[in-house]
Amino acid sequence: MRVLVADDDRALTRMLETGLTAEMFAVDQAANGEEALELIVAIDYDLVVLDLVMPGIDGLSVLKQVRESSNPVPIILLSALDTVADKVRGLQNGADDYVVKPFFFAELVARINALLRRPQRVTDKVLVADLEVDCARRAVKRAGRPILLTTKEFDLLQYLVRKVNRPVTRNMLLQNVWDRDIGPTNVVEVYIGYLRTKIDDAAEVKLIRTIRGVGYMVGLPEARELAA
Repeated sequence: MRVLVADDDRALTRMLETGLTAEMFAVDQAANGEEALELIVAIDYDLVVLDLVMPGIDGLSVLKQVRESSNPVPIILLSALDTVADKVRGLQNGADDYVVKPFFFAELVARINALLRRPQRVTDKVLVADLEVDCARRAVKRAGRPILLTTKEFDLLQYLVRKVNRPVTRNMLLQNVWDRDIGPTNVVEVYIGYLRTKIDDAAEVKLIRTIRGVGYMVGLPEARELAA
């Protein structure tokens, strides 16, 4: 499970990283709202622990932007603001829980685990042109033809189609599909090649696209690309 802790209190984030790592979580840190937003966009976190009062973009603004992007990641707000109005405002803007500082670490862990036990809403099927990805059954079809993928090939394709028409970087794929940055390696390029062979080679329209200088994207080519 991967968690983001966003707080400008360095001592607190170090304490949370140490404690959550001991609880078998992979932990990333952000010191301000801008960093938090960049990481949430780039990485599919299982949960975010978000301070309300941070320099730059505050936690409530981060929360609003995440929810406006339809990202359902569970978010726990941390704050020294303890009025009922503060808590209501946070929850009404999309927070899943609200923890008042100071807090006991054991209580925070219990709240994190309670949120992670909730069933997460996942779209069963994703359609991109004539490509159908059934996430529940882990099945893929192109123009009605079943395509057999390995576990890692499916994980890679599922990540790409959930970000349809949005470029993803090699590092995003390493962190989210392989769950780590494994350094200099061509594993992403190799698996993109496997997917192209199975999904695009027999099709007139290629859906797996290389975005020069950025990474990869699944989506229909633009009209000028089809005419080329």
